[in-house]
Amino acid sequence: MSEDLIGRADSLMRRSRTFVAGQPAQAPSDDGIPLLTEVVDFDILAAQPEPEDRTEEITAAVTAQVTADVTERVTRQVTAQVRDDMQHATSDALTRHFADLPALIQSHIDAWCTDTLPTLVSIELQAALESALGAATRHAADRIREQAVLELGGTVATEIEARSLAVVGATLTLAPSEAPDHPL
Repeated sequence: MSEDLIGRADSLMRRSRTFVAGQPAQAPSDDGIPLLTEVVDFDILAAQPEPEDRTEEITAAVTAQVTADVTERVTRQVTAQVRDDMQHATSDALTRHFADLPALIQSHIDAWCTDTLPTLVSIELQAALESALGAATRHAADRIREQAVLELGGTVATEIEARSLAVVGATLTLAPSEAPDHPL
């Protein structure tokens, strides 16, 4: 439809030119558009059927195209503006709500170091001291026991040996009736 209309308009413009790019104008072909110098028979024109009204179709096509173009352009602009506004709003909100966070963290760390840390260090040192003292006490007791076994073992063994010899010697000197019933 639009190509036909453009072609007819182009043909009409060529008729009125005396030359096209320096060449003499060619004889126009009959495209159905009368020249102003022609005599038009209105009875023949009246007998021709009225062209169909395509106004609604053309209006709908143009409206749809313009609406799509405007919608796409506005959507792009609004999306960019909304994105920028949201980034600025988010950045401002983060700055506003978290501006005091470093100072707050530092105050919590300072309070913990002042209040809790000394107590924890004291408890841990006490436990380590008790553990070390317990281990040292056990180690000392083990060393004392080993020394006692070494020193007393020889003395006790000598005493046991002496008493055993005395019992054996006494048994050998006794008469068989005086000897114990059970051997040692």
